[in-house]
Amino acid sequence: NLTYALATVYVPPAACAPVNGTARFGSSCQYECFGVSSGSFCLCNAGQFGFGCSQSLGTPTLQQAGTIPANESFALTGTGGLAVSFPAGLFDAPVSVSVTVYEPSNLELSSPGGVSYTPLGPVLVFSPAGLKFDKAVT
Repeated sequence: NLTYALATVYVPPAACAPVNGTARFGSSCQYECFGVSSGSFCLCNAGQFGFGCSQSLGTPTLQQAGTIPANESFALTGTGGLAVSFPAGLFDAPVSVSVTVYEPSNLELSSPGGVSYTPLGPVLVFSPAGLKFDKAVT
């Protein structure tokens, strides 16, 4: 006698097979994916960005971590002039964060059309993924 119904979840197989060892994505599997291919999507791994995850952030020049207290301001500082100020009231509970800094000279920035881009300053990547700030972080 079963008191609960059994359930199954169907997970469709990946729509695109790799070509020459490289994952593919797109409606016709026409694009290369250097991240993780999931059907018509390409999901970038940490440190990757751009169309098809073909670009890399390179080697970070600095990484600093800390825990932002609940409802308090917090400053995260490190060598090389890193200083990030988090205002009070960003989070209702303590949150562990890290900031990774990449210098523009270490970045590979180009688009599929051959246009090159140069950042105006260091690129900061905040972790964990999905952090949202309702107030200015400076």
